[in-house]
Formats: sequence, structure tokens, C-alpha cells
Amino acid sequence: MQGMSSCIAWLLVLEALGFCLTPAVARIFRGRHGLGLGFARLIGLMLCGYVVWLGASLHLFAFDATTVRLGCALALLALPAWRRLPSATGISARELRREYLFDAGVFYAAFAIFFAVMWGGLAIPIGERALNLSLFTSIDRAAHFPPPDLWCAGRLLNYYYFGHYLGVFPGKAVGLSPLQSYCLFWATLPALLASGAYSLTRMLLPRDARWAGLIGPLLIVGIGNLSVVRDLVVHGRFFQPAFMFQMTRVIPHTINESPLTSAMVAEAHAHLIALPLTALFLAACYQWLRKMENPLRGAWDWIAFLLPGVVMGFNLAINAWDQATHGAFLLFVSVVAACRNRRIVRPLIGAAAMFALAWLLFAPFHLNYDRPPSGLEWLLSRTTTRLYDLFIHPGALFIAAVVMLLFSYKHNWRHGNFARRTVSSSAITLIMFALFYALRPQRFQLHLFFLGVSALALLYVRDRLKSAPWIYAYPALLLLFSVAVLWGCELLNVRVVVPPEDFRQNTVMRFYPPVWVMLGAVVAQAMHRSWRAWRWRKRRLIEQPRMQLTFLVMMCALIALSIVQPATGAWLRFKHSWRAVSLDAASHLRFQHNGTDFEAIHWMRENLPPETILIEHPGIAPYGMARYSMGTGLPTALGGTHKLQQRNVPDTEIEARRRDVLRIYTSNDWAEIEALLRKYGATCVVYPLASGPLGGVNYYDPEKHPSTPENFALFREHARTAQSWPNLVIFSLNF
Repeated sequence: MQGMSSCIAWLLVLEALGFCLTPAVARIFRGRHGLGLGFARLIGLMLCGYVVWLGASLHLFAFDATTVRLGCALALLALPAWRRLPSATGISARELRREYLFDAGVFYAAFAIFFAVMWGGLAIPIGERALNLSLFTSIDRAAHFPPPDLWCAGRLLNYYYFGHYLGVFPGKAVGLSPLQSYCLFWATLPALLASGAYSLTRMLLPRDARWAGLIGPLLIVGIGNLSVVRDLVVHGRFFQPAFMFQMTRVIPHTINESPLTSAMVAEAHAHLIALPLTALFLAACYQWLRKMENPLRGAWDWIAFLLPGVVMGFNLAINAWDQATHGAFLLFVSVVAACRNRRIVRPLIGAAAMFALAWLLFAPFHLNYDRPPSGLEWLLSRTTTRLYDLFIHPGALFIAAVVMLLFSYKHNWRHGNFARRTVSSSAITLIMFALFYALRPQRFQLHLFFLGVSALALLYVRDRLKSAPWIYAYPALLLLFSVAVLWGCELLNVRVVVPPEDFRQNTVMRFYPPVWVMLGAVVAQAMHRSWRAWRWRKRRLIEQPRMQLTFLVMMCALIALSIVQPATGAWLRFKHSWRAVSLDAASHLRFQHNGTDFEAIHWMRENLPPETILIEHPGIAPYGMARYSMGTGLPTALGGTHKLQQRNVPDTEIEARRRDVLRIYTSNDWAEIEALLRKYGATCVVYPLASGPLGGVNYYDPEKHPSTPENFALFREHARTAQSWPNLVIFSLNF
């Protein structure tokens, strides 16, 4: 299946799963505006994929097209729930149909936008596409889980791979290759996030604010940071060749991607895959707080009560870093629920049950997952984020949150509560400052700013928790938690893998994306309430119409500036892409090495048996990193060494494998070469030919990967030539 027919088949699978699970989702989120129908496709994919994954992990059956189709058929069991859905949810069939179609419109509109961008400029070989694509091809070839580690033959994959598995699942149901599934899954991820952002925002808005719910997808998926505007105004540069990376390096020594930037780069990375589940987790926690105040009646109430733990379990296997933010947020809201309802036991026991459920659901995954060495250290003696950079990223959302807190403080002052609020905020600030000063930081600018913002946020939350319903209190909790995470990234550093790695890279990269989703939902609600209060002169969020109008004008200006990034990013994708109009994730190889690599990968996919183990040069990350293994799903002796370090492969083993691979390509003794090939069980050697040392620019390091004519002559003499091109030969070994 090629082109548009592959896309249609893919969407039919997702739509069928979403349609079947819609009654279940509506019952879980009943009582909430919009019924959470934007999560139906995601939940359907999660549940059906989980059943097949669990069976393949326990070796009850193999992971193949038949079992995947049977797993998708399990969704049909939820269809009978459509009959009594209007009476169960309390809304009419017409209203239910309207909500479903509106959610579908958000999903398909986002999918069409990102599919168009991908179709015109997919083949930009930057970032970690080699790693992510290797996970897709490895999972597609695997019969059971965990799959083999493609870049370390003989080992099983001890990495968080479940999100990539969800990308392979619908494609395998309709017979797509993992190279096609990768492209379609990349366009699907922002669409799932957009529909989830709409449903999350819709829950926090009045029932009749259907169109206002579109503010959520716009803020979470549709805008970037302010780096492009900064570079144009401050530095006088625009449309630089490294533009894609400039957008993600606003804060020095970090990777600070917005959801839009991750999607534009076309990386199905774990932190991007986890974002739709982050939106689902926040919606589930909102429903969980509501269930804490009422008795649990019936199975659907219990499912809604346990849903945060289920989603947290999925996120542990999709992006293990989210266990910190999701776990901390669940503990935070459970403590808040205990204080608000004056029932301490039930919320805390419920939170503990969520953690236990999250681990038990993915016990087969956790038994194999090997967490990389990591630790916490104070950042006080190192460079911290400048306040200027913080207002560039996350840009419009953070600025809006700060302005909203200031307006809320002024609202209390106009109501005659100025003295009380001033004393409270001053006391909170002094206490926090005393604790902070005890740590003896070297730089105060950003931390003093966070002290003030945190004090305002605490007052804002206290006001909302006193008597306001959860529809107003929950955004306050999201805002306070977001401020805490952003400040935590400035106080603590998570050191991972090896000391030479940028010391703040993982801290900001791992914890900023969930904050973007939280702030997007908060600001979307604030914009809608400000609009209503100003339009009809209703005193809700901000007291004076002039303040409301100021907030709306400021947000519209910031959104307009933030849209410059996606507009220019899309233009640059078309301008600097390889113009490979294809649903093949390896299509950029058509324009490198005379197209031989692209032809070789597809020849190997069609002619080599699945038990084949390749020998190939690792190459230079990220462009030539084990690309034959990446494109075929066949294990190789050694892939990207840095990625193997992340998977806790010992450095001694990596170095030994590197030496062995070099000897295979340089030794003049066939007995030595044969012994090394037998050591790794290799049955195929990919031998590139070039005028220079093995390959050329962007493929091999001439100093680390030399070759000799004598070595090539030995392969021609003792191995069978399975296929050859002018600059590449594939040798088959029959031991």
C-alpha cells in the first residue's frame, strides 16, 4: 500500500478504535463538559495495543498481523454501550453527535496540517530519527517483547519503547511497513495532542463554550516560543541554516523544545509521544478529584477513579521521565483533596493505589527495563537560566500566567483586601526566601523572581480552594505546580549517563513539555473568562474591564508573535528538505551516497530472513548511525554508542564491540575475521566502497574506520556476494 491509500487505511483503524471506545470514554468523563471524547482514539489505541503487548510479553502468542487485528477487534465489545449512552451521560443524542463530530474535526484538521508539512519535507535527517526509527523497525520484526536491541546484537531492548510500539500497532493491522508507520505516526501525534488539548480545555470551560475550547489546541500545539522574534529583533538574523536547532536552544546548555518544535522536526521521540497521555492524565486527575468528594457507585465510577494510575503506568513505559512529574502531581492533588475535604485517608490511599496499579500493569516491562545511572545535584554553583530566556521560552504561556497572577492580586487590592493580602504574600515570600538563602546561591535574579511568583500563585490557589468549584480550583493547581516545576529545574539538576553530557540538558528537556500542556490549559481558561467578563461586563477573573481588555490584547499579540515560529519553520522544512515526497521514513537516503543506501535497505528488507544479524560500520551520529539496521530492523553488532550508554550497556563492552567491528573491516587474516563474525552470529556484512576510506562525507570517520584492498579481497574470496552496487557490496556468510 502506498501514498494516500496507506494514509486512509491508517486513519480508518484509528477512527474505528475511537468510535468503538467513545461510549466508554463518555461514561468515564460523564458530568464533564465535552465528555472527553477527544481522548477516544488515544484510549482505544492504548487498550487494544496493551492487550496484544501483554500477550506477546508473556509469550502467550506472537506479535504479528493476525494478533494485532484480533486485538483491534476487541474494541467491538464496547459497541453495545452506544445504545444507552444518552441516558447514561445525561445529554441528548444530538448533542452527543455534535460533540463527537467537533472532536473529530479537531483531530483531522491537525492531522491534515502536519501531514501536509511532512509530505512536502519529511526527509530532514536531523535529531534522533535514527534512534526512533530503529525502535520502529525492531518492534515490527519482533515476535515477542521486549524486542531485540538492534544496535547491540545479542541483547534485549531495555529502553522505554511502548510509545513506539503504539506507532507500529495500527500500521501492522493494515500491512504497512514500519517506515510508513513512522511517518503516519509522526503526523498522528500532534493530532492526538490537539484533540486531547481540546477535551482538557473544554472540561475547564462552560458547557456552551465549544468554540472557545479551540484556544487550548492553539496554545499547546499551534504556537512556538518567541526565539524567532528575538533573533530578528535583537540579533538581526533570520532564516539561518541551523534554524531548527536555534528554536530549541533558547536556554543555554539545554534542549528546550516546545511540542510544536518537536513535531516540526519529525521526531517520534518519547517525550513527544507522551504529551497526548499527559493531557489525558491531567483530565483523569480532574475527574479523580471530583470522585473524591462523592461515593463510588458502579463500575464506571471505579474505572474513572483508577484511570490516573492506568495512564501513569502507560507513561512509565512510554517515557520513563514522566514518572517524576506525573507522580509528583498525583501526590500534590491528593494532598490538596485531603485538605479541602478534610478526609486524609481516602486521597492518600487512593494515590498509593495509583502508584501500585501503574507498576503492576507493566510489570513485564519493568522487569527488563534498566534505568540509566542518574542523580540529583544542586545547580546553585552553575549557570542558571536568565530571566530574559525564561520569558522567551515558554514565552506567551508563562508571560500570560504571570500577568494573570498580578491581575488577581490587584483584584484583591480593589476589594479592600490589600493589607491582608500584602501581609500574607510578604510572609510567604520571607519564609521562602529564608529557606532559599540557607542554600547560599550565587545568583539571585531568577530565584527572587520565582519567589514572588510562587507567593502570588499560593495566594491564588488559596482563594480558589476556599469555596470555588473544581472547574476554577483545578487550573489554579495546574498553575502552581507548573511554577514549582519550572523553579525546580533551576534549583536541581538531573545528571544522566556520563559527565561530559550537557549538565542541564536532561533536566529542562524532560520536565518542560508537561508544563507546556498545563500552562496551555490554564491560559486558555483565563482568556475565555476574560473575554466573557469584558464582553458582558461580568466580574469573574479580573475585576475591571480595562484589565480584561489589556489581558486579551496582550495575549493576542503574544500568540501572533508565537505563530511566527511555526510559519517560518514550515517554510524552512520545504526550503531545506530533500524534496522526497514519500511516506518512506528512509527516503532521505535516496539523495545520499548516490541512492545506494536506500536501494540496499529495501533489498535487504525483501530478501534477508528475519534472523539475520548484520555487520556494518556504526557511522557518525546522527546521520549515518547504523542506518542499514535502522531501516531493516535487523540487529547489528554495534550502533550508536551514545544511545547504548543510555541503555546502560557497559563502556567496556561498547569499546570491545567497536574494536571487533574495526578488525572485521581491516584485518588481513580471514581466520580472525571468521572468529569475530561467529562471535556475533553475523550472517551478512555490508561492505561500502568509495574512492576515500569507506564511504564519504557524513557517513564514516576516515580515522576510525579505515579499510584495505586486502581485506575486501578476503571477503570476495571467502564470502558469497548476495548483491552489489558500484559503491556497495552485501556479502552473505554461510557458516
